[in-house]
Amino acid sequence: MLALIGISLSACGGDDERSPGGPAAADARALCKQNSDAEDTASVNAVTTYAVGPWARSAAEGQRVTAAYLTLCNSGTAPIVLTGAASPIAVAAEIHQTTTDADGVARMTLAPPLTIAPGDGLRLSPGGPHVMLIGLAAPLAPGAVAPFTLSFEDGTTLAVEAPARAIAGASN
Repeated sequence: MLALIGISLSACGGDDERSPGGPAAADARALCKQNSDAEDTASVNAVTTYAVGPWARSAAEGQRVTAAYLTLCNSGTAPIVLTGAASPIAVAAEIHQTTTDADGVARMTLAPPLTIAPGDGLRLSPGGPHVMLIGLAAPLAPGAVAPFTLSFEDGTTLAVEAPARAIAGASN
């Protein structure tokens, strides 16, 4: 059980950008503005929500969990609320957050619904909210694609394809 928790936390990261407040939020907003007309955005749904820079941690043979990251942008005129995820390569996909308790112990928990204001962005990143892919059906080699779908409170979805990256020092 402890090994699974360790693998799960290593899949989440925890040492990079923090979100949804502070510098990471400003970075997400700037990234969204920079990419609002770019052709390299991952996907767009009918409510003008799009993903920029998606990627996933690669997962070695026997590793049953990994995490995916991206910046979600809302170029619409109404707030959007991220409520969940699904993936054909995993038994479950969930939106998680990493929190640190008073004793300095990092824990991963389900994130509450995450609201993105009009014209704003939300960075799903190591150490912050992220997409957790649980019960992987097969290893996820560097360069392979991790497909998943994000769900929003209004019933819309956003399909994302995240290329897998090997991370130095990670258990993959």
